[in-house]
Amino acid sequence: MALSAFIVMAPAANAQYAAFEDPQSAGQKTSGPDLKPSADTVEGGNLSKGDTAQVITLFKNVTNMPITVKAINLYPSANVTANVGTDNCSKAPVPPSAECAVTTNIVGINDGPYRVEILVDHDGRSRLSKTAITGTVGGAAGQNAGGESVPSLGATPEEVDFDELETKTPLVRSILMNNTTSSDIVVSSVELMADPKTGFSVSAPDCTTVEPGKSCLVTVMWTPYSIGKAEGAILVKHDGPKGITMIPVMGEYSPKSTDAAEIFPESIPGRGLIVSDHKEVDFGDEVDGAASITVSLVNSGDANVKLSAIKLAGSDNGLTLADDGCVTGMELEPLEACPLTVNWQPRREGPVIDDIQVRHDGVRGVLVIPIRGEAETPVVADQSLVSIQTALTTTTTSGTGIPRLSGAELQMDKLDSVDVPKDVPVITTTTVQKRGTLSLDGYKVTSHSPTRAVITGPFGRMIVNDGEVQMLGGYPWIVHIVGQGVELIGDTQVVLLVFDKSFTTKVEKEVSQIANEESSSSSKKKKSDN
Repeated sequence: MALSAFIVMAPAANAQYAAFEDPQSAGQKTSGPDLKPSADTVEGGNLSKGDTAQVITLFKNVTNMPITVKAINLYPSANVTANVGTDNCSKAPVPPSAECAVTTNIVGINDGPYRVEILVDHDGRSRLSKTAITGTVGGAAGQNAGGESVPSLGATPEEVDFDELETKTPLVRSILMNNTTSSDIVVSSVELMADPKTGFSVSAPDCTTVEPGKSCLVTVMWTPYSIGKAEGAILVKHDGPKGITMIPVMGEYSPKSTDAAEIFPESIPGRGLIVSDHKEVDFGDEVDGAASITVSLVNSGDANVKLSAIKLAGSDNGLTLADDGCVTGMELEPLEACPLTVNWQPRREGPVIDDIQVRHDGVRGVLVIPIRGEAETPVVADQSLVSIQTALTTTTTSGTGIPRLSGAELQMDKLDSVDVPKDVPVITTTTVQKRGTLSLDGYKVTSHSPTRAVITGPFGRMIVNDGEVQMLGGYPWIVHIVGQGVELIGDTQVVLLVFDKSFTTKVEKEVSQIANEESSSSSKKKKSDN
C-alpha cells in the first residue's frame, strides 16, 4: 500500500518542479544558448591602416519561441574602431529556428592584431550571446613579409554637398586625397561623372603621385544652370587595391523670386556708384509759375565714375536741366558730388511726368530719377511768342503817331490805316522805336474767333478785336486776328501768340456742352412734334 501511494504522487512532484522553469524552455532538454552565434570567432582578415572592413556575423534562435534583441554592444581593441552598420536582429523578434545578421564596420588605426567583441543582449534564457571578430591591421607574419601596409587613398570629406543655393554665384569646395600608408600611390586620372548642365567642374593638377603621409587637392566648382537638384560623382583612379575612390557631389538651385529694382543698387568693390539725395524730384501740386529744384549726385562707390550722358526722358513740357553743375563727361571721385538743377516753366496746366536719365560707367550704368509735379498756371504755354518779322521799315500814320506798315510787308491790306482809340496817347515814331526784342512773356491766347480773341497776362484778361490798337507790356500793338492766333504788330517787331485749344477754360467747355445738349434736345422735340 505504501509503495502504491509513492508511485501515484511522483507525477505530481514532477509537474510541480516544471512549473518553476522558464516558460520559453518548457519541453526543451538542451542546456545550450537560445540565441547562438554562427561561430565563436569570425575572421576579419587583413586590414590596411586607414581602410574600413565590413564583417558579417550571424545569430540563430535555437528555441521554439521568438526572441527579442534589446541591444548590441561592441568592444574593439585599441588599434581599431568599430560600429554597427546593418542590424537585422533588432528590427523585429527573431522567429524560432531563424537567423539574423549584424554587419560591423571596422577601421584600422595602428598596425597589429585586432579583436572586436560583440555582445548581444536579448530576452532569451541565456540573456546574453557573444562572438568576436579577429584580424590584423597592416598584415600578419607570413602574410606581408615587408610589414608594409597596402596602399590606399582616402577622401576628406567623403562627399561634397553644396546644399541649397539661391543665386548663380559660383561656389568652390576642396577635397583632400590622403595617403595614410607607407607606400606611394600613383593617381592616373581624376574624372567628373555628371551632365554638363549640372554646372559642376573639377580640377586636380597636383594629384599625380601622393607620397606616404601626404595629400593632394581636388577642387570642385559649381555654377548652377538650371533650377532643381544637381548630382554627380568624382572618380579618382589610382594604383591602390580598390583602384578607384569615388566622391559624390550634389547641390540644389532654388532661386528666390525676383524683386523690383531699387532706385539705388548695392555697391560692388572696385566700382563707382552714383546715388542722389532725392529719390524723386517733386515740384508739388500747386505750382504757380516757374520753379527750380537742385539735387546732388554723389559717387558713393570706391572708384571713380564718369558721367556719360544726362538728359530728360520727355520734351516740350517746360523742363530743362541747368548746365552749370553735373554735365556730360564729368568724372566724380569717391564721395565727390555735383549739383543738378531742374528748372520747370509749365507750358500747360496739369501734371508733369518725366524722368532724369544719368548714364555712367559705374554700377548698373544708369540712374533714373522721376520728376513729378502739377501746374496751376502755365508760364509760357504752347502758344509761345514767335517773332515773324523784325527791323521793319515804318512810317507814322497821319495824325496818330502810330507806325503804319504797308500791306505788302504784313500781308494785311485792311490795316493800311488804323484809327487810334481816344484813350491811347499819341506816340511819335522816335519814341516807339526800341532796340532789341520786346518781351511779351506771360501773355497767352485763351479764346479765339475770326474777329475777336481773349489774351490773358499779368494784368488779367483782355478782349481784343481785329484791327484795333492795344497796350501790352507797356507798348502799343496793332492787333491782327489770324487762323493760328493773334499777331501783335509793333514799331520794330511782329510777334505771334499761337492759340492752343487746350487752354479753353472749364466754364467755356461746360457752356459749350450745355449749348450742344439744348440744341440736341430742341432738335429731338421738333422731330417729335412733326
